[in-house]
Amino acid sequence: MTTEPNNIISSTPPEIWQVIFSHLSARNNYECQRVCKSWYVPARRAFLDHVVLKSRYDLEEFLRCFTDGNTFSESIKKFTIGYAYTMPSRAGLLLQSEAIHTLIDRFPNVQELTVSVNCIDLENFTQPRILSAILQKWTSLSVLRVNQILLSTEKIRIYLQTMYHLRQRMTELALYDHDYVTNEMGGASQFVSMFPQLRHLKIIPQQGNIDSFSDCLPILEHCGQHLESLDLHSKKEDADQGLLQRVRSVEENQKLAHIKMLKLTMTSFCTNTIHFIIQNLVGLQKMTVGFVYANLSDWTENQKTVFTSDFLGFLCTRHEYFLRPLTINYKEDDAYLMQILSRHTTTSNIEKVDFHTRLVLYNNNTQFGYDYNNAIANSTKFSLQLLSSKLQYGKLQRTSYFTHFYTGNNARDILDTFKVATSIKQATSLTLDLGGMCIFLDSIPRLVYQLLKMAPRISTLSIVWPRSYSENSSFVWPEDAEQYPHVTSLELTAGLASWVDMSMLPLVSSMFPVLSCFSMQLFSGYWHEASQAFVINLPQSKLTRLHLDVTPVRIQSGNVLREQITFAAAFFVLKVTQLLGNTATANESYYRVSLDYLQVTCIDRLEEQAQMTEHLTVHIIIKDIQYLNLYLSQEVYEQQQEKPILLSMDPQKKVQTSISFL
Repeated sequence: MTTEPNNIISSTPPEIWQVIFSHLSARNNYECQRVCKSWYVPARRAFLDHVVLKSRYDLEEFLRCFTDGNTFSESIKKFTIGYAYTMPSRAGLLLQSEAIHTLIDRFPNVQELTVSVNCIDLENFTQPRILSAILQKWTSLSVLRVNQILLSTEKIRIYLQTMYHLRQRMTELALYDHDYVTNEMGGASQFVSMFPQLRHLKIIPQQGNIDSFSDCLPILEHCGQHLESLDLHSKKEDADQGLLQRVRSVEENQKLAHIKMLKLTMTSFCTNTIHFIIQNLVGLQKMTVGFVYANLSDWTENQKTVFTSDFLGFLCTRHEYFLRPLTINYKEDDAYLMQILSRHTTTSNIEKVDFHTRLVLYNNNTQFGYDYNNAIANSTKFSLQLLSSKLQYGKLQRTSYFTHFYTGNNARDILDTFKVATSIKQATSLTLDLGGMCIFLDSIPRLVYQLLKMAPRISTLSIVWPRSYSENSSFVWPEDAEQYPHVTSLELTAGLASWVDMSMLPLVSSMFPVLSCFSMQLFSGYWHEASQAFVINLPQSKLTRLHLDVTPVRIQSGNVLREQITFAAAFFVLKVTQLLGNTATANESYYRVSLDYLQVTCIDRLEEQAQMTEHLTVHIIIKDIQYLNLYLSQEVYEQQQEKPILLSMDPQKKVQTSISFL
């Protein structure tokens, strides 16, 4: 932990700072504690609000920061122990019984505990002394969550037994269809009635007892008055035929109307279930709906009518919703597609709305689980998802996700579908995700230009490059590319490589003449081998802000530097060349940037750079720039079993800093 600074540089009340810091990452909050005394306490509280421990080392280091008299231990409200993807070999069974007891003793105000069964043996919670300690000392604990759903039968029993012992305070429950509930607890309805504070219920069908919405209704009737979130999976829609005929009491109707969030997965679109939801769950604010089989060509006319008129009319009046993939045939269902998108883009009484389109193209790539053997069948249809979410400052974003299997021959179908979408409502932002592309890459740039021509209101453009690029190839734009003056914000994300063709960025600078914000994720520019430098050449751009990911610089430093050096001592030199008008003169500035926490030091003279130890350089050539944001992922893993090798970053170990050129 950091020590409290002595200097005071701000008179802003700490309550305001704490709200600001709550939007920062854990690492940034850690750094904010070191700035001044005014920031120390609010940044510390924000840092400790939700603690994530992913390994035994994390736990040991965290506990070492606290002493028995440390009052900040009372600020910790949430613990996440490991992740679902954490392998046991890496976690080393993170929490043994003694470690659990230590957490209970040291941190009395914990309200929420999320654990991974890869990192912790759930049997620890069934030990009498652990249960007794939780009940006596963790008096505020209201959520004990296991972040995996597919548990073994024995693990499910242990989880349910633990929840039963803690039932008086638990506000969240994953209800499994398990023998323990059916045979020992008197059934699912009786079991949930023992949780008086229950607010969030997830029902997981396994043995055929709770496989439909009708099966779940008796369970909901036995829940208390606090239930506000429901997550369930309906496998047997035929059982819901009589769902609308049954007469319910006033109390039952009030409980249903009190539910604010619903996540529902159905095998197929069931009109009876949908009509029941529309009539009874009138208080829904957030809704997620998905179907196992959702090919529109297999639906009856009645299903299609109910879907567009009744269901979408109900769904799209929520501010937050997610409709998972529908499969739609090209051309055949264009009229129906227009009806769906019309509902999705109709927003009454909402002033600030961003209409976003996301196009995902994939082909012949087994690592993403796609059925590449059925390329012809896949290329005759696409999938559509609808998402509505709240952004900052009260703004609403409505996103249409189109996922296409790209064969090179169906580009016209993709463009025609996009034309139908733009005829309904012009999108203001566009994301083109090429992460699953493996072949036909040469035709993609032309497709991008055609898409931009069809959507002249696009101001924000994001492109995710294919993950299959080798070191010797990159996304190269045609030299005769037109200009797109309506695009003011551009984000380019590399799939796995940090290598780009040297002519690409100058072409980007020419294509988008009024670009003000440019973001480069997972690549740091063109790699110039001779000078051991990443070059970002944007000679025509006047940027308000450049977001630059220097993670590739850190990776490349380990690959090419001859000297063995620790990351604590590693650094790179940032050279910024600002071109002054049309003259040959330029303004150059130099910075030394550490490769651990991105600490920036201005270098006054070039001679200082010559005296430094071996290092890489990042050279930015630009007409004008006001701010530069640097980002660094401190932990990067290579998934060696994948072909090609993929990189994954730990989001909790990311740092950033900014430099002003004003």
